[in-house]
Amino acid sequence: MKTLMQRLSIIFLVMAAAVFVQIADAGAEEGSCILQATNDDVFIIIYDLNSDGSRRGQIWEGRINAGQTARIVTPHGQFDYDYNSQPDTDQPLSGGTERWCNNDEVILVP
Repeated sequence: MKTLMQRLSIIFLVMAAAVFVQIADAGAEEGSCILQATNDDVFIIIYDLNSDGSRRGQIWEGRINAGQTARIVTPHGQFDYDYNSQPDTDQPLSGGTERWCNNDEVILVP
């Protein structure tokens, strides 16, 4: 009887730990990441990339002030971007690089 109670206690603890891990990870989702502007404000347009690395469409556009963040979700877990590192000045956008986006990883832009 004592070993049965010990086994049930262990099973309960393992199940409770599994539930805790799932709850702790509930905020992050596959294909999600946090964009953070480095030292300057930036205007940025985010494009989804498919598995071949081809642009599929625009998924986000906006200004991120220095040190601030914006959360995005990419359907295929990959994106690239165009940006203006002087958003208060009318100038052509520069091209960024392809990036992976997953589990709310912080990505510095530009």
